[in-house]
Amino acid sequence: MNKWYLATIAISDSARYYLNDELIATVPKGTISSMSGFPSATIGVGRRNQAHMDGKIDDVRFYNKALSLEEIKSLYE
Repeated sequence: MNKWYLATIAISDSARYYLNDELIATVPKGTISSMSGFPSATIGVGRRNQAHMDGKIDDVRFYNKALSLEEIKSLYE
């Protein structure tokens, strides 16, 4: 299968998880745990069963602000 996905996490007063340009989950910031108050992540590893992703990761970006839905859609398109 040769399919690309855009995975985005936008953090402000909550963490909003998007797949492509669709919101798939929202988590209140108070339930996100890490030393800095922001979630830690391991790229390419599943959260629940620790299964590794079978694919490639390309074009990883970090921003110093939470992207709006319009900005996420622009990246997806």
